Amino acid sequence: EQAGFAQATAAGVDDFLTKPFNTSFLEHRLAVAVRVIESELQLERKQEELAQVIQSLEAMAEKRAIQLVHTERLATLGTLAAGVAHEINNPTTFISGNMKILQDCWPLMDTALTMYSHNQEADRDQVEFIREEAPKIIAGALVGVDRIKNIVTGLKNYSRKDNGQMAPFNVVQSLENALAICHNLLKY
Repeated sequence: EQAGFAQATAAGVDDFLTKPFNTSFLEHRLAVAVRVIESELQLERKQEELAQVIQSLEAMAEKRAIQLVHTERLATLGTLAAGVAHEINNPTTFISGNMKILQDCWPLMDTALTMYSHNQEADRDQVEFIREEAPKIIAGALVGVDRIKNIVTGLKNYSRKDNGQMAPFNVVQSLENALAICHNLLKY
């Protein structure tokens, strides 16, 4: 019988019964077979659950990778915005200074234009147009310069490096900066 068992297991048999068989031994062997089948089914269920968990983790990792790329793009955009704001700030300061000088000099220029128009009959309409429109043009340019400065300030504040520390801040100024940046979107 042992030789038969060794030969059968060598051939790949998992289990066998000998004749004549014992009923209690047969019941025992069947109970073992049921436990093996149940264990295999449970293992299959666990493998399916594990496959679902792996799939979920892979989806989460992919989503996180996309978020990281987006975050990196936003950081790059912030750095770019800070550079652009700095480059815009220099000519804006130059324009602002020149417009303020022009505004301060306007009364003298207005007087000179008035004297010129009294001496030049043909140019009176043009001189009067200049006298009326120049202050409006100067004021409009200064308003534009102030808007540019507000946008630049907003961009600089938005793109500045955060040290991670909680600190008090001016809510009104933050809202004004956000509105300056979003002005064109909000005017409709």
